[in-house]
Amino acid sequence: MKCHECGGNYKTTQTNFRIKSKTVGNITVPNIKLEECKKCGNQLLDDVASLKVSEHVRSKETEALGRQPISDFIDAQETVKILEITKQALSKNPRIQRRFILARKLGKYNFYLKDSVLKYKESGDGRILLESGDGKYAIKGETFKLLQSCGNLQKNKILSFARKSKTSGITAGSGSLETPSEELLEN
Repeated sequence: MKCHECGGNYKTTQTNFRIKSKTVGNITVPNIKLEECKKCGNQLLDDVASLKVSEHVRSKETEALGRQPISDFIDAQETVKILEITKQALSKNPRIQRRFILARKLGKYNFYLKDSVLKYKESGDGRILLESGDGKYAIKGETFKLLQSCGNLQKNKILSFARKSKTSGITAGSGSLETPSEELLEN
């Protein structure tokens, strides 16, 4: 088969496939069989490989959501108030069903990530970066606003604290990122 990008020939290969997710950043999916152009490197996936990649990405996104503190989630009732829609519209909206608002299921109930709901209301796409693909946590919400208002020395202290605690918004050590202790904000 000829490459539609450069006219080169494709070769079947088994390799690690990299893909970018709006929720967890760059992800490497191991051991994917694909067609790769010998000339330009363009890659084509068949249906089986596409399904494997989709399942792997979904799994990584679900894991990242599971690491978010439950206090960052709101129930359906609060979600519909924010979005100014009905519960039926929330449950039947195809974009929400396709995870344009990040949600976790606990028991039989869905809980929605508040930052994601707010972003969805603003832009129609509530997918936010929870983690980078390398497992580092993303800075979001109130922490991001706090960092925007700080000087460089304060930012470095907060980011250092975040790296040590490996969290965003969960209390750890002498303060939390949502409400950092006074010693973090001292110059």
